[in-house]
Amino acid sequence: MLDAGILSDDEPVELLAGELVIVNPPGPAVVRGRAEDYADHHPTGADTLLAVEIARTSQDVDRAKAGIYAGALVPVYWLLDLAARRLEVRTAPAADGQYASTTLLGPRDAAELPGTGARVAVARLLG
Repeated sequence: MLDAGILSDDEPVELLAGELVIVNPPGPAVVRGRAEDYADHHPTGADTLLAVEIARTSQDVDRAKAGIYAGALVPVYWLLDLAARRLEVRTAPAADGQYASTTLLGPRDAAELPGTGARVAVARLLG
């Protein structure tokens, strides 16, 4: 689509399971190593420590992304659901596109930051 001129490089879309979905621009990923380690290639799912989606109205799309992240073996996926005021934490990915564990955390809970042992208050994430 880029080569045909249908979409431009900065078009705010993602291809999810064969469907184009309008999205906000991506932010940086949390990955192992240093930026220089990825000078000649993008990190893989296994290189990623944490993938985070922030949803105000895109919960269905972001939950569908969980399967893509699990299939890529991203070890931890967070969906910060602003409307429901909760953090959905998915862990233990499998190549079949499922996470074995989903934990729902509310504003009074704290979530562990993968790879650090530190915790962050969900209320702080919710703003």
